[in-house]
Amino acid sequence: MQFEELNLSPDVLNGLRDFNYKEPTPIQEQCIPKILEGKDILASAQTGTGKTGAFVLPILTKVQQHKGQGIRALILAPTRELAKQIDEQIVGLGYYTGVTSATVYGGGGSDDWTRQEKTLYAEQVNIIVATPGRLIDHMTIREINFSNIDFFVLDEADRMLDMGFLGDVRTIESRMPRKRQNLLFSATIPDDIEKFAREITHHPDRINVATRTEAKGVRQIVYKAPEKVKTDLLVHLATDLKMDSTIVFVRTKKGTESLARSLSRAGLKVTSIHGDRTQKEREEALNDFRSGKYNIVVATDVLSRGIDIADVSHIVNYDVPSELDDYIHRIGRTARADAKGDAITLVCKKDERKFQIIEKTMKDKLDFRELPDASWNGEGSRGKENNQGDKSSDSGKSGGRSPRKSGSRNNRKPSGSKGNRGNSKNQKTKTTEQDSSDNGKKTDQKPTSKGRSSGSQRRTNSSRKRQDNRDRSSAKSTKEESAGKTNNRPDRPQNSRKNTRGPRRNKSDRDTAVNYEDVRKQQRQSLRDAQSTKRALMQNKEYSSPQKKGIVGFIKKIFGKDD
Repeated sequence: MQFEELNLSPDVLNGLRDFNYKEPTPIQEQCIPKILEGKDILASAQTGTGKTGAFVLPILTKVQQHKGQGIRALILAPTRELAKQIDEQIVGLGYYTGVTSATVYGGGGSDDWTRQEKTLYAEQVNIIVATPGRLIDHMTIREINFSNIDFFVLDEADRMLDMGFLGDVRTIESRMPRKRQNLLFSATIPDDIEKFAREITHHPDRINVATRTEAKGVRQIVYKAPEKVKTDLLVHLATDLKMDSTIVFVRTKKGTESLARSLSRAGLKVTSIHGDRTQKEREEALNDFRSGKYNIVVATDVLSRGIDIADVSHIVNYDVPSELDDYIHRIGRTARADAKGDAITLVCKKDERKFQIIEKTMKDKLDFRELPDASWNGEGSRGKENNQGDKSSDSGKSGGRSPRKSGSRNNRKPSGSKGNRGNSKNQKTKTTEQDSSDNGKKTDQKPTSKGRSSGSQRRTNSSRKRQDNRDRSSAKSTKEESAGKTNNRPDRPQNSRKNTRGPRRNKSDRDTAVNYEDVRKQQRQSLRDAQSTKRALMQNKEYSSPQKKGIVGFIKKIFGKDD
């Protein structure tokens, strides 16, 4: 069948010729005649089957007859990118019709809001393409005239349901006239969409075209890899397979940005698209990817549906999608228009349960491959560094730890005794030079600027002070032994940390120390006496110390009880 057989207007056919479109897709062939007849539609078809053209072409034909009479069609899309792409198709295919269109979506600045506000209240605009959230914002501030609307279109309705827009869609639908044509397009028709369709449509024609079917030219490759090596595996594959145009899908916005930074540090040309980026940043990233400035884009599922990007060679599921439909939409970004492409899925242990559903459905279509025997040996660039570190430490490791450096604290030799310290500057210099040579350090220790000593000289001075403390302690113990006092404790090694402590207090010092526990008891007793005195005075009773008469008698006297 040719487009000329579908009763489209001559101006619309001229627009199709400019794009070299000759034959309609199956979804277009079934939907266009029914929409031109004025019937409501509930259609389901996978991504890349031409759903947008299925409703844009007949709407252009119908609206051309009533142009200049306000808003005639409202099209709702879940994402900004999809809304902008629909508007681009309206402009391109309707170039000869004279039908005007405008977009309303968030992510821009105050200038975008002002432009959208003028668009919504201008009578010369015929078709509005909007996201539900931003349209609700405008409707809250000012009433929009929807009285002339003939077409109400929901594109990717199941995606709007997943994103929580169903409540906003109900609010928008309640402001429109009851007499209109309703068109719902979705990749899948879950129960909630089915229920909503029954509420707003009038005996819709149900059209189902090859849902849950992957594109024919996609080669599905699976690597089972630990989470810690997925990034390095992706870098290796991107380099080895020469991925010219690749979309990498990640589950979260935070993970998207983190992976993009990691790939960029590895030397790859990467950009990212996710919900936290402004509309301007997202448009720039998408245009740069299309132009070839970046050959890899890391994105959330915002790019999995409705976005038409030509010549995508590879799709990488860095995170396994939660639903089978999401998997089909992701891999449908490649091998479009009878082309060929690769869809690579990286499955770690935590994603195995999610992947079981995909594996059960795809069965023999999945190509399971072993991790490549690359130089990183399954751990990538980080693995190289770790392996080199292990080799360098194998020769001298003990107990799983690398050996201490020669300049570590426990390996420093004592710098000398107290007597040597007091001889002369020359002797100090010799001692310092001896320490430095033993430790494998440089011998010249010049003081730094502003009169401060260098780090190595401060460490040497600190070592000398500790040795002096040990010498004084040793001298004191020698005097005690000569006086008849014997130290029965075994000698400790000189490099023990306990020897660096000060001398212990003798028994007489401990006996004369303040007993703080007794002081605290006295303070608590004084506080109780003061409280008792205050209570007695407040009741105008005679007071006597509880220490003299006992606490029982004191309570009886205060409260006037005999027993």
